[in-house]
Amino acid sequence: MLRLSLRYPNGRSHDITYEGPERFQVGQEFDLHGRRWRVVEIKRPRETRFGTSGRVVTCVPLTESALRRADVG
Repeated sequence: MLRLSLRYPNGRSHDITYEGPERFQVGQEFDLHGRRWRVVEIKRPRETRFGTSGRVVTCVPLTESALRRADVG
């Protein structure tokens, strides 16, 4: 299973489980939650005493939220 770690400009992050067909690569851009995102890091699965963790794809936003722009305008 793949996890997306979305890093917001205010320092917060939001981790979600992604089950879509898309395969991610560093530098790739995509749209999600009203923003444009770029993949900046992919951590491979690792073994822990609790089992295998899935890949974690870290992403940063390239645009403001469409919802935020609508509030301002």
